[in-house]
Amino acid sequence: MSTIPSQVRAGRGRTVEASAVKVTQPVQYWAYLGLLISAFWAWIMVKWVTGPYFTPTLPGPTPQPDWQGPAQIGFQAFCIIALFIVGYKLLWKPWARERRVTTDGALFIAFFTMFFQDQITMMGGGYWFTYNAHVFNMGSWFPEIPGWMTFAQPGQTPGEPILMMGPGYAYFFLIMTFAGMFIMRRFREWWPSMSTPALFFSVFIACAILDAVIEIGFWIPLGFYAYTYGGILPMINEGTVRQFPIIEALGTAWLSTAIVALRYYTDDKGQTLVERGLDKVVASPLKKGLLRIFAMVAAIQLIFFFIYNVPMYPLGALSKDWPASIQERSYLMNNICGHGTPRACRTGDT
Repeated sequence: MSTIPSQVRAGRGRTVEASAVKVTQPVQYWAYLGLLISAFWAWIMVKWVTGPYFTPTLPGPTPQPDWQGPAQIGFQAFCIIALFIVGYKLLWKPWARERRVTTDGALFIAFFTMFFQDQITMMGGGYWFTYNAHVFNMGSWFPEIPGWMTFAQPGQTPGEPILMMGPGYAYFFLIMTFAGMFIMRRFREWWPSMSTPALFFSVFIACAILDAVIEIGFWIPLGFYAYTYGGILPMINEGTVRQFPIIEALGTAWLSTAIVALRYYTDDKGQTLVERGLDKVVASPLKKGLLRIFAMVAAIQLIFFFIYNVPMYPLGALSKDWPASIQERSYLMNNICGHGTPRACRTGDT
């Protein structure tokens, strides 16, 4: 029977212990991919900041309700404060105490990067949601993406509300992930014989309901955005400025369930699929932390793109008139179509 030698040749007669031979671990491959993805978005952001699209989308003449402006400012302030509080708990405290980046800390950073893909579903078919231009924005970086086909000109894009959406993605998907993890663990305790498909279906339903409650109950009434989508699937509040497509809740739940699966299934060292081998990497705590962060960025960026953005992409191509209640509000039109432009507000035409 052959055995693995305790020493291997290193050239010129030298030998080294087999355990000292460097082997690239899965977490390193994921981290390299995360670094490439991050470099791509950094390139897009530099193009945006230095290019013509770094200009605010103006709200136009239509005033929004008096109470919405202060509420929006307050909510954006809350988002930023919450970002620092959560960052302190998930990043700084574990680092100060143990000199390590935790899985949840890496997830927190990865969730923040999701807003780089926020409008990518509208890349070629048209806009199926718009943002309130009264909210602070500096236009949109999405027209800078190679291959962008949907109409866009400087000052005529859904201006990304960066003070809300960056922090918003971070805390929203933390809520979804922790809620899904709670359901997975409790249901396993309460009903040990529950099948895995039934367990994940429960998470899916819970995330769909939670998304609908947050969007219909908070974000849409606060006036941050409006869904212009009109298609074959049912809508809540259809035809109004507060309409909400059921497909959005289902898509977000599908995305959240995939993220919960990534976080829930860990090995005996508590490592997720993309963190495997981190304990075998010989590196400083800082380098290990960066490996974990970039590996998680790769995973979340790919999950967001393939699980949510690709299936939701056809929504932009569904041609149907935007609701009149949206068209009469210039701050939701983003100078894209309708009055004062030569373009009709049909989803497939913008």
